[in-house]
Amino acid sequence: MPKARAAGDYKTAAAYASKAIDSIQAVEPAGASVGSVVAEAEAALAERCL
Repeated sequence: MPKARAAGDYKTAAAYASKAIDSIQAVEPAGASVGSVVAEAEAALAERCL
């Protein structure tokens, strides 16, 4: 998509964006997203340290 947008090919860029929008499962505050990432990282690190 960056190449399409940079080239001014907005039809192609829009097609990529419309495909990507389908992958959104939920909209949540940034703090909740960061908290989830931190929790997953802590769990992964704890498993490796066993």
